[in-house]
Amino acid sequence: MNQFPLKKTSLFEDFLIWILGYASNFLFDSVHMYFPGKSQKIPCPSPLVALANHVEERDIPLMPTLHQYMEVRSKYAVPARRDIMEKDFFVKEFRPKGIKKFFLFLLDKSMIVPAYFKYVGIYPVARPFRDDAKHHAKAGTLRDTVEEQWDYLADRVRAGRKLFLFPEGTLSEDGYLNPIRKGLYFLHKKIPSINYLDITLTYDYLSSRKATVHMGLSEIFQMNDEISEKDFTGQIKEKLSVHYTITPGNLFSYALFSEEVRKGIPRHFLFFKMERLVNTLYKSGNFYIANELLVRSYDDIFAEMLLRAKETGYLVSDSARRYSGTKKLYEILEDEDHKYMKKLRKRNIYLYHKNQLRGFESQLNKIWEEIEVYD
Repeated sequence: MNQFPLKKTSLFEDFLIWILGYASNFLFDSVHMYFPGKSQKIPCPSPLVALANHVEERDIPLMPTLHQYMEVRSKYAVPARRDIMEKDFFVKEFRPKGIKKFFLFLLDKSMIVPAYFKYVGIYPVARPFRDDAKHHAKAGTLRDTVEEQWDYLADRVRAGRKLFLFPEGTLSEDGYLNPIRKGLYFLHKKIPSINYLDITLTYDYLSSRKATVHMGLSEIFQMNDEISEKDFTGQIKEKLSVHYTITPGNLFSYALFSEEVRKGIPRHFLFFKMERLVNTLYKSGNFYIANELLVRSYDDIFAEMLLRAKETGYLVSDSARRYSGTKKLYEILEDEDHKYMKKLRKRNIYLYHKNQLRGFESQLNKIWEEIEVYD
């Protein structure tokens, strides 16, 4: 018998969650879902914790888009930063000007967002390592506060709610997955029977004016009861790392850092290698791949990206129309001071996208190197 049966949502709750998911679509150019099997339904064994990498603040309103795909539409528990439920959050957080400031001021004063979040299962959680960290350290209450937070979340799971977490505990600034915080291991020790679902978010900022988001899902999995903390966090990171989607943005960025571009390569040869790489990955069946890479002409997809990279000084072309990388493309990559990783998307958007594929870069390199082109 199920120890913690999931509590189903009412039709009204379904409607409210659908509104939040629908509203999130306006934040992105498009949102794409990828499933591990033929079924486009997400199994919901209980207890269930869904994990996702944390790219930016828009990840949270993106999560309700999963609701319609759940086999069991049940209640949620989503821990969120404490101040998001407090007064004047939007004006303080976004510091808007003009008419935007007026509208966000009205939104803050209405307190409708905190009420809405609370109703659909978003819980304010203090981050002891960031919120009042000095106070907790001085008082010696840091560990007790951490334990209290995870006890609270464990109670929500035992009450029949699906838990959504971002186990990195912070936003990724370099396009790659951060170390997994040990808090999730606390939860595992409290409820060893947890079922896990990892959802890897791949943001593509190069393909359109607004970000395109690709959500790659895993099979449901469990962890061994006696697993060590180090092995646990390592396996979670590996799970999240291998479900990044091959997108036009990260495929193009991967190709830019190839040896051929360092030396100089004609555009049609570059596109040929990119297409061959994608076809090989698709045939293997081990990767999520954006559909447009399988059905559209690479000239149509990448001609504008190539021109933009040249106009912004990352590429140059010679009289023979051979494209090669510039110092601007490689200078951050070759900088041994790793402080450059902060805000990398603004400093070198191509390296940022390339980093998304770091989890299986060795496989990509092997295939890429075996693809031959001839003049």
